[in-house]
Parts: sequence; C-alpha cells; structure tokens
Amino acid sequence: MLCLSLSRQESPSGARRLARCMRVGHDAHVTQLLGAARILKQHEVELKGTVRLIFQPAEEGGAGGELMVQEGALEGVESIFGLHVWPFIPSGTLASRAGPLMGACQQFQVTIKGLGGHAAMPHTVIDPIVASSHVIIALQALVSRETSPLGTAVVSVTKQAAGEGAYNVIPASASFGGTIRSLSHDHLMRLKRRMNEVAHNVAVALQCTADIDWLEDTEKYYPPTVNDKGAYQFAVQVGRSLLGDPDKFYEDYEPTLGGEDFSFYGQAGVPAAFVFLGIRNETAGAVHGVHTPQFTLDEEVLQTGAAYLASLAAQFLDRQAATGAHQEL
Repeated sequence: MLCLSLSRQESPSGARRLARCMRVGHDAHVTQLLGAARILKQHEVELKGTVRLIFQPAEEGGAGGELMVQEGALEGVESIFGLHVWPFIPSGTLASRAGPLMGACQQFQVTIKGLGGHAAMPHTVIDPIVASSHVIIALQALVSRETSPLGTAVVSVTKQAAGEGAYNVIPASASFGGTIRSLSHDHLMRLKRRMNEVAHNVAVALQCTADIDWLEDTEKYYPPTVNDKGAYQFAVQVGRSLLGDPDKFYEDYEPTLGGEDFSFYGQAGVPAAFVFLGIRNETAGAVHGVHTPQFTLDEEVLQTGAAYLASLAAQFLDRQAATGAHQEL
C-alpha cells in the first residue's frame, strides 16, 4: 500500500489539510488482486500450474519492482501481467499496446549558487534567482529544439525555492526540481547529459555555479514500461473474451509518460504486459486524473479487474498445458 502527500479538501467550505491519502488507485489494485486470489482459490483444483501473486510495495519512487526482482520474485515465472486503474477511459474498458506503453523517468534537484546581499544593491551581488530562471527556460529547449517532433519527451520543473522570507535580501542560492520523461531509455540518458551541460553553462554565464542531484538514493530511475508483443496479444484476447465486446479493449492505446516500476519485471527478461482498466464514470464522480486530490474510484470496476486478473492466470496455464510447456505465472 502506498500513499501520496496531497492537499485534500475536507469540507464544503473549502477547508483543507495536508493528508496522506490514496490518490492513484493502489488500494484498488490490492483489492483486485485479493479478489483474483479468491477466484483462483475457488477453482484451485482446475488450475494447470502455479500462479504467483505479487503484492509489491514502494511503487511511488522507491522502485519496489526492482527490489522484488532482486529478491527472486520472478524465479521460475514464465510470464507476468499487471493492471492499473485509469480514469481516462470509460469504466469497465481495457486499454494497452505492444511496445512502449509508459515512460522512463528520472527526478532531479538543481541548486544554483551565487552571492547574496541587499536587494537595493543588486550590482554588489550575484543573483541566483535570475540565473535559476534562465536555466529553467533554457532546459525547455531540450524538448522543443533537441527532441524530434515525432519523439516524446518531457522536462517538467515542478518546484522552486529561494530565500528565507525577507523581501529586501537577495539569497546566496536558489533551487528547483522536477522530472524528465521519455519513451526511450537512450533518449532519457541523452536528456540527463544535456541537462548537466545546459545548467552548468548557463549558470557560469551568469557568474553562478550549478549542481544537479539526480536523487538516485531516494527517487530511483524507472525504465520505460515495454509490453512484450506475445504477452500483449494474449492480454487482448483474454480481455475481449471476458468483456464480451471487442470494442471495449482499446488496442494500440496512446502511450503515456507516466512512470511505472512494473517496467523492471519486463526488463528482467520475463514476457510482460501491462494493461489499463478504465474507471471513468461521470455519475460516480470518477473523472479526475491520478495524483490529484479529487481522484475518485468507480468501485463497480473492482469485480471486472479481479475477474480479468484471474482469467489471465487460468487461461495462460491452460495454454501452457496444451503446449506441454512448464506452467508458472
């Protein structure tokens, strides 16, 4: 189970407080996997192999998927499937694609150092706030001018800080942080290299220094989530059979630059497929995006998710048994 720190509206009057709350759907994921476990247990004698259910911690920045791989969670496993609730498609539908589905991501923190002093005498200081602003603007060209229009990348600055509250003091340092994303590992590595160069050179041009911390100790790099073609096609087949309507499984769904540590399972060499489960329901108020205080789950889809996960497992084992292959999912 994972939580996010978000400002959550608590009353009609608009009073707010900072709360640790589920605003991305991980509680739904746990519920659905428990439901799948119950279904599979009820049909245990019919299963033609072993099903391994992974209740994984630390998806939000902690790279829990990588830790699970390191601890042997995939030993003997022949294929793996993941499901994530998704508020951008109608409730009860499914969506995915072969190849890259979600982006590689890396968080960063940049510190610009200058020389502080009195705001009435800016000629006697080296202003890190001005330098920081120039660096932020320059970084945007890495996407608009150094990434192919047919490619996909994001450089998003999400926070800034400088000074200690005094209005007449130019501080000695300023900082900002954010995230970079791409559907390609190689392109993300190029973005990192260019960010180091741009931040350093722009800061130096304004008599400052720049230090980039890639936060590897606290915010792990996530590779892109890439669906194996065969596992994806199987997921489509099972999903359409379960839903009873081929139009309710959106194939070749547009990829997103959201990061997901399910990517580590596929990177480990096990055929993997990750699928989105629609929860968008205007009647239930489930219309807001993930990672927002207003995120709401359409709980009616929980049974669909549980049934889909159980069906993937059972039908995969049936297929493996029919071909004489070893069976573990």
